[in-house]
Amino acid sequence: MIWCNAFRNTASEKLLIKELEGYEIVFSKQPEDPIPEGVEVIFGHPDPENLIALDALKWVHLDSAGYTPYDTPVVREFLRVREIPLSNSSPVYADPCAQHLLALMLAGARQLPQAFGNVGGWDQWNLRAQSSTLTGQTVMLLGYGQIGQRLAELLAPFKARVLAVRRQAVVPHQDVQVISPSEIREYLGEVDHLVNMLPDNPSTRGFVEETLFKDLKEGATFYNIGRGTTVDQDSLAKGLSRGRPRAAFLDVTDPEPLPPDHALWQIPNCHITPHTGGGQSDEFPALVRHFVMNWRRFRQNLPLISRVF
Repeated sequence: MIWCNAFRNTASEKLLIKELEGYEIVFSKQPEDPIPEGVEVIFGHPDPENLIALDALKWVHLDSAGYTPYDTPVVREFLRVREIPLSNSSPVYADPCAQHLLALMLAGARQLPQAFGNVGGWDQWNLRAQSSTLTGQTVMLLGYGQIGQRLAELLAPFKARVLAVRRQAVVPHQDVQVISPSEIREYLGEVDHLVNMLPDNPSTRGFVEETLFKDLKEGATFYNIGRGTTVDQDSLAKGLSRGRPRAAFLDVTDPEPLPPDHALWQIPNCHITPHTGGGQSDEFPALVRHFVMNWRRFRQNLPLISRVF
């Protein structure tokens, strides 16, 4: 039996039923809804407390890239002892998030927010003088998972220098230099674009803080598409007022939505999108396709794609 609460429309439910014809699927709308006994596979975002009460469970597949609620000692130990794999849907969100970041980088370099806001004016020469290109610039990626790897691929035609920060060693894509967190400050003075993609966990909360902004190269831009909790937003506001970073583009904040009276809304060089980076018109069908691909691998005892632990 498969339990699923991944969707907000019946079309995606029908697609999953079609793809898994012959298998019993129980659909639910709320993460806190009870999960029936006998469920072997979960697809969606179950309540962690409900999760660890299941005797027949064999696999959990999340409909998100994030997995913070499940990255706890209790859940980890439950999954480890029972040898239950947990996988996520990060491949579904890698390309839209990477393209969202590239769009923001290009918009900032070409001064598009300022140009679009130049209503009734014609600040041509000032905007031209402040415009730049991504060609040959240095980009530091805080995190080098699937989104970071895809962004590095998209930056290749610009011949950008890409520094990827990662705790564990990994074979990088061509022309990407992987560095450890302890090496970050050695390079900050050379960075034109600081891109945060860190997930939320105890070791990353508040990771991007005041001293990091102070060490940034003058004129650098900051981006956050990871989690709002990984950035000290008060320090970011102070840094923006000092010109380091020169500008910020945020797709995530803490909290979400950001209160209307929050200081970041009042800063002209801070641009916020409402956590739309991973969105695409066929998001839910893409989630189905990814799950079904992993389902087939699970049935054949093959390694799962995007396994977390």
